[in-house]
Amino acid sequence: VKLTLLMMPADIIITSSIPVEEMVMSATCNAPEGKEPDASMASFGHLFQFTSSFEKLLLFIGMLCALGCGAAMPTMLIAFGDAFDQLGVAETLPGQSVLGTEMTKMLLTFMWIGIGLGAGKCIYISSVDYVCSAQMLKYKAAFLKAVLRQEVAWYDTSSPEELSTKFEQSMVKVKKGLSASAFVVFEGLGYGVSSFIVAFLYQAEVAGVTLAAVPLLIISAGIMMFIMENGNKVVTTAYGKAGGTATEALFAIRTVVSFGLEKHFEQRYSESLAGARTATVRNVTSFGVAAGCALSSYLVMMAVGIVYGSFRLADEMENSAFDFIVPLPQGRYNHFCANSKNEFLSNITISSLSGACPGPARPFQMACSIASAFSQVGVASLGFENLADFRKHLQSHAPAEYIEDNRKYFKCLFPTTDVLLAILAIMMAGEGLSMAGHPAAVIQAARQAATEVSAIIDRVPKIDSFSDAGLTPAAC
Repeated sequence: VKLTLLMMPADIIITSSIPVEEMVMSATCNAPEGKEPDASMASFGHLFQFTSSFEKLLLFIGMLCALGCGAAMPTMLIAFGDAFDQLGVAETLPGQSVLGTEMTKMLLTFMWIGIGLGAGKCIYISSVDYVCSAQMLKYKAAFLKAVLRQEVAWYDTSSPEELSTKFEQSMVKVKKGLSASAFVVFEGLGYGVSSFIVAFLYQAEVAGVTLAAVPLLIISAGIMMFIMENGNKVVTTAYGKAGGTATEALFAIRTVVSFGLEKHFEQRYSESLAGARTATVRNVTSFGVAAGCALSSYLVMMAVGIVYGSFRLADEMENSAFDFIVPLPQGRYNHFCANSKNEFLSNITISSLSGACPGPARPFQMACSIASAFSQVGVASLGFENLADFRKHLQSHAPAEYIEDNRKYFKCLFPTTDVLLAILAIMMAGEGLSMAGHPAAVIQAARQAATEVSAIIDRVPKIDSFSDAGLTPAAC
């Protein structure tokens, strides 16, 4: 205590009215004493405690830009949708080709999305990293001030030779949690949530069926986590048992040799190692199967969605199909004939409602997907002047049960484009949400590290050399 008093400045000794014993006990009680740091995590407000109002505004702008960058990814599906429609026309109506204007439109859409993504990433990375650099400077200044203001007794119990190393390790984690790489969590959330929205907007039923395969991914991931956490316990126990057997034999080696127990201990040791080998093989095999199921779950989800959508689309084609015959003046009818694949061959004008198509040709079957294709390329070849007349003809001749469910008829209830885009959007949602996993863990680690650093920064000693309060030699 006397040595401590001699090392203190004179003004501290004069201004302090606290007994030295209390000061020493306070420093001792508040010191870590070699214990593990508190496992609790700092709040986000405490993690960003040194940010100014301007820096908080930059973080808010960065968060919005990160969310926008994530949400921009599924918007590419909208551009793909127009291209899929044109490809569908070329496949449905032989002789038709993809319009160059549509391809140009799709490419321009991609270009503008790319420009928006680049601008958004530039804004949020630069703004967040600027705030991170400012925060790190303030953290270091506050920590240095906190260390210098502590009383001598605190150094005696705080291992000062380890402070710089601990602070450096904590600051590495805090910096990662404050940097732009951590804000990828918002980009992933924007990506995943917007993809879910796009999927359910395009085809909610197919999106829901696709998500029905998610339990396969959850169960596989759960098995992998269980094996990682508990799989080594059996192996460790078996190796420990083998090591105990070896220690027992070596400790009493002369007794073992005297009674000829070498084979006995060798058998016990081999049985323990065999158990460890069996457990290792079982763990590796189970982990491999679970990992394979987890990786293939995305393919299973896509297959479920495609199979379900295909059956629904096939049913709708059958329910909406009818023989396409256009009535003409003077009691004549324009019959459209097709081959066995329902590909249009020719049209024949006769005064009868049947028997116009010679074998092996058959009447051309109009369906909702074919009507949609004709609505995009024009209906003049079918004998109609405009789409309105074509729509009236379809609504009056198509099956009444189907018209009750789909009055438009031009677009199927389960169009191929919407089915594919819904499945792709669900796949993109899984990819987006997986992006947020690692940054979230980095932020959690930063909050834990900030708790350890803040415990020193926030500690105010009872004898504070940085405080102007109390008596000073000049005032006496």
